[in-house]
Amino acid sequence: MKKTTSAIIMTLTVLSTHALAFDFYGIKSGMNRGEINKIFDCSTDAECISVKKGFMGKKDVLDMHPVFSKLLFDKIRFFYTESNELWKIVVKINGVHGILQSIAAEEVLKETFKGQKIIASDASDDPHYTSMYFTIIFKDEELAKSAISNYKERLKKKL
Repeated sequence: MKKTTSAIIMTLTVLSTHALAFDFYGIKSGMNRGEINKIFDCSTDAECISVKKGFMGKKDVLDMHPVFSKLLFDKIRFFYTESNELWKIVVKINGVHGILQSIAAEEVLKETFKGQKIIASDASDDPHYTSMYFTIIFKDEELAKSAISNYKERLKKKL
C-alpha cells in the first residue's frame, strides 16, 4: 500500500511539475497563441510575437497592459511549438544604471525567478559608466523535448 501511494504521489508531482513548467505573471507554458493574444489584447499573431514598451513617447503593447505596464520588463518574446504551444519566453530588462544597482538588480532577479536562466550584459562602452540589461529565459524543457521528438519523427518519414 505504501509503495502504491508513493508511486501515485511521485507521478502526480512529475505531472504537476510538467503541467506548469513556468508561470510568468499568468503566462504559462503550454498556452496557445490565442490565449497569449487575449492577455495582451492583440488582434493578430504578429502583433503578439514580441511585446514591448514604447520609447520616446510612443506607446506599445506593454505600455497599455494593466499589469505589465507597471513592471520593469521592456520586452517579452514568445516561442511556440509547431502545435502552437508556448514552450519558451525571453524577457528583457533594459537600462539598469550603475554598478551597485546592477548587482542589486541581478540578485533580485535571481531570487524572484529561481531556476530560470538570467543573463546580465553590459550595454555601455564607457569604462566609467555602467548600464546593464538583463535577459530572463523561461523554458518548458519537457514540452521542447516532446516537440523535438515529433519533428524528428516527421523528418525521418521524409528521408
